[in-house]
Amino acid sequence: MSYDILIKKDKYKQFHLKGNPFVKTSAEAMTEEEILETLVFTAEDESIATNIDIVLSGGGATISLVGDYGTGKSVRAVAIAETFKKHGGLVFLCKVPSGDPVRYAIALFESVCPEALSLKLAVEDKDFIFEIREYYKNLTIKNLELDSHKAGRDLASVFSLLSKNDYSTCFIIDEFEELISAGNEREIREAFTLTREYLSRVHGLKKHITVICSSPKSWQMVKDVHPAVISRIMAEIEFEDLDNNAAVELVSKRLKIYREDNPPNPIFPFTREVIEKANEVAYHNPRYLLVILRSTLEAALKRDGSQRVELQDLDTGIRLARGKLSTSILKRMKEELTTRELDIFLKICEKFNGGPVFASQLAESLDIDQGNISRYLNKLAKIGYLNQNREGQKVLFEAKELYKVVFARKKAIKLEAKTDKNEE
Repeated sequence: MSYDILIKKDKYKQFHLKGNPFVKTSAEAMTEEEILETLVFTAEDESIATNIDIVLSGGGATISLVGDYGTGKSVRAVAIAETFKKHGGLVFLCKVPSGDPVRYAIALFESVCPEALSLKLAVEDKDFIFEIREYYKNLTIKNLELDSHKAGRDLASVFSLLSKNDYSTCFIIDEFEELISAGNEREIREAFTLTREYLSRVHGLKKHITVICSSPKSWQMVKDVHPAVISRIMAEIEFEDLDNNAAVELVSKRLKIYREDNPPNPIFPFTREVIEKANEVAYHNPRYLLVILRSTLEAALKRDGSQRVELQDLDTGIRLARGKLSTSILKRMKEELTTRELDIFLKICEKFNGGPVFASQLAESLDIDQGNISRYLNKLAKIGYLNQNREGQKVLFEAKELYKVVFARKKAIKLEAKTDKNEE
């Protein structure tokens, strides 16, 4: 018995490829070189570059990268880090842990102090950093209470010291949305206070940039709970939906690094129609698009006589991708929705096939007061999960296409090819 019959390596050659370009869907799975080669520059990237230029010219900057899961925040963080490294700068990365503000403080100092202690610094400067690190490492061991104001000042003082020694520094705080998973509002405020104190003291610090990566919901919570944090941010950069031109460019760049030769069409074996339809179904989210295209290419390879990727392959690819998409989307939804909101939304998808459905039907099915159901539905529509359409005096609610594709139990996914008549 051999697995050779299932291995597709040689089959990719018919599409002028040496493998599936869409296997790696996250920044964590890609090399820095791959990230930079496949990054599609947008207006948001122009803003990022402007702030990097300020820092490399001797100034200081604080920026936030705000976007939904899969929109490219982490990819941009890697690109920012690589740019600083190429210019001789130091890069520090903190992935925010879920939980209380003490864990947040420890993570911040542990992402900075060890590398700072390895630099060429005066003995008294190293002693200063060492003492700070030891203090925060031992917070839980010694059962010390976190002073968020002091922690923010101490963190900023480390970067002030590095700036004094003429080091260029970049501090990336990734997955900032994890802060809202703290136990209660008081703990969330403590974490935000620490962040504000730090940002206040590094604001304008020469040759230093702070980059905070956050989901929209978490960033909105910062604005609501602790707006003083936002006032310390020089540039709020929010990632928009991936438009079709950018989607085609992304596919072209992905294909290029997997090419064995140069076909006449840079997006072969795909067509623009297939890419645009996949982008529509992916709700213009880059990561979801890559997940769908990965399965779509596999479907095309399995189809007898395939010469290129067709809409029928996309139809099959979407079905194959549903498991991975549901895992990714549910992760984001659990961050954005309450348990009750999530239950209601999934009920629409699973029991009512994504809708359309009236509030009264849901209220009866879930045994919830119709007034309460209406409030939940209006919120789900407001934040982009449902469409609303009026029918007489009543309003129908329907899950958006991406969520129907992923969660509706009986959803038939049929992608109709354009006819010559329609194209005319």
